[in-house]
Amino acid sequence: MGLSHSTKKKRRFLALGIGCLTILGIAIAIFLRVPANNIPQGSFPAGDAVVYFSPYAATNWAGDGGYVVAFDTAGAYSRFPTAGMGVGTVSWTQHGLFFADVDNDYIVKDDMLHVILSPKVGNQDGLVVLENGDWVGIYNGGFTPDGYNEEVVITSIANASKSTVKNWAPLVAACGNDVYSVYVDLEEYYETGITALGLSRIVHDGGHDETLIAHEQSIFAETDLVNSNAPCVNNEVVFLSGAYLTYGTERTEYTRAGNHQSVVNTCTIHLNQTGSAGCATIERWNVRTGQRSVIELKDETGLEIDLSPGSFIAGKYSADTIRDDQLYWWHPDGLLLSTDIYSGSTQLITVHERNADEMYEYLFDIVDDTAYVLMMPFVTTEDVGVTGTVGEFSLDTGELIAEYTFTNLEIAIGHNQIPWSFKVSPEIHSR
Repeated sequence: MGLSHSTKKKRRFLALGIGCLTILGIAIAIFLRVPANNIPQGSFPAGDAVVYFSPYAATNWAGDGGYVVAFDTAGAYSRFPTAGMGVGTVSWTQHGLFFADVDNDYIVKDDMLHVILSPKVGNQDGLVVLENGDWVGIYNGGFTPDGYNEEVVITSIANASKSTVKNWAPLVAACGNDVYSVYVDLEEYYETGITALGLSRIVHDGGHDETLIAHEQSIFAETDLVNSNAPCVNNEVVFLSGAYLTYGTERTEYTRAGNHQSVVNTCTIHLNQTGSAGCATIERWNVRTGQRSVIELKDETGLEIDLSPGSFIAGKYSADTIRDDQLYWWHPDGLLLSTDIYSGSTQLITVHERNADEMYEYLFDIVDDTAYVLMMPFVTTEDVGVTGTVGEFSLDTGELIAEYTFTNLEIAIGHNQIPWSFKVSPEIHSR
C-alpha cells in the first residue's frame, strides 16, 4: 500500500475530476475581483455559510484561481475569485471569516473584506484557530534540497508571519495557543521502509516553534490519518485513523507490546474494497507526555465502519468537533456518526439516502447542536446548472430540521475546481 491515506484520497479525487466532473457553482449576487498585485478593501457579505472551491494543485499547471462562495438561507449569494489555493479552507473566529490564497490572507468582518499580504506556496494541508483568535495555516512546500518543506503562517487581524518546518503535516490541531502536527516520517520510510509517526509542536504560545514531542512506529504496516484538522481535548490530539495489515499478512506477525498489540488482538480485521485488511480506530495523543492511545471503533448495532481508501464514492471525512466526550464526524458514504473518544463506541445518527447511480461530494460543519451537511452531486461537463442541498440535522436525534436547495447554478467553474471546505457562520442561529 502507499504511504498516506490523504495522498490516495486526493489522487482519487483527481481521477474523478478529470474524467467526469464539473463541480457545483453558486449564482452571483455580488462579484469581486482582486488583481494579483493590487490589494484593495471592499464589500463581501459572508452570509450564513461559505464554500471554498479550490483548483486541485497536482493538475493546476496553468495556475488557475479558486472561488470563495458565500450564501444565506434566504437565497442571497456572493462570490470572490481567489488567486488560487489547492485544498483551500475557510474558518470563522471572533475576528470574522478567514481564507487564503497564494498571494494574500483575507479576513471578512462586518461584510468588509480586509486583505493581508501573505505570499506562500499553493497547497494547504490544514487550518486551525488559536485560543487568541489568530489563524494558523499549514502549506505544503514539498521536497527541497534541505528536505521536506512545510510553511507555517500565523495570521492575526493585522498581519501574517511565516516560518517553515521540516516534516509534512497531514494532520494539525490547536491546543490553546499551541499548534501540533501529527506527521508521517517520510525520511525514515524512504531509508528503512518502516512507517513511523511523529508528534511535533510547530507553534508555541502563538509564536513559531518546532519541537519534537514523540516519535514511534505505526500500529500495523501503515496508519492512515483520516481528518486533516483534529480537535484537542485535555491536552490530547484526537483523530480517526485506519489501521491496515499489508495484503496477505497475518496479524500474528505483529508482536509489538503495549497498546499497539492490544489493538491488533481486538480489532475486527476484515478485507476492504482495496483488497487490504484493517480496521477503523480512534487515537488520542497527549501533547504533554507523548503517550498515544489507540482504540478500535466499536458498534453494537452491527454497523460496519470502514475508513479505508475506496470505501466511498466521493467526498471527504470531517472529524473535528467534540462535545461531551463524543467525536461527531461525517463519513463520505453519507453517514453522520458519533464516537466516544475513550471507549471507541460508535453510533449512527443519520444517513443520507441516495440512488445507487448518484455520486455526491459531502462537506460538513457543526454549529451548536446542529449538523449542516452540504451535498453536491457530481455532474458531467455537458450539464448546465446543477443542484446543491444543505441539510440541517439535529445532533441528538438525527432529525432533518430544514433543507435548503440551490438549483440551476451556473458560475462555470471548470472541472479542475473541487469544493474542499464548507463552514457555517457561528451566528446563524441568532439571525
